[in-house]
Amino acid sequence: MSRFIAPMLLLPAIVLATVATHSMEECSDESGPVCIRNISRLTDNIAPVMMPRLNSVEGDTIRITPGQPLFLEPNVPNPFQERTTIGYTLDRETRVTLRVFDAFYNEIATLVDDEFQVEGHYEKVFDPERQLASGMYFYSLTTSAGIETRRMLLCR
Repeated sequence: MSRFIAPMLLLPAIVLATVATHSMEECSDESGPVCIRNISRLTDNIAPVMMPRLNSVEGDTIRITPGQPLFLEPNVPNPFQERTTIGYTLDRETRVTLRVFDAFYNEIATLVDDEFQVEGHYEKVFDPERQLASGMYFYSLTTSAGIETRRMLLCR
């Protein structure tokens, strides 16, 4: 019983460049987002757009859908005191970098450094060697398909 996404909220955002000439195609089913492909050029206009926001996840398993090249999972436990586990799933082989940053985007740790990994599920433990202050930290997964970033809370 893994119901993946509860209703999504659409939140306004400001885009600093708008598409001058483009074609739009639906990239997923009716409940998913729409992406723009074949972008010819960008202009410097400012235009409001609606961005989807996930407001909850139900169940303890997360299914990766075809065409979704990577999925960075929430760290467990969150908040954490000494160590936390970060999981991610790849649907194809790619080079992977997984880094941890502080609130000022200073790199704290590199858990995976430009490693070639095949498709599958991976877990890395973040156990900082040095004493870090309580607060918000970020972890970022970089692959050839893109970058995903999540936040985690350290409570000492």
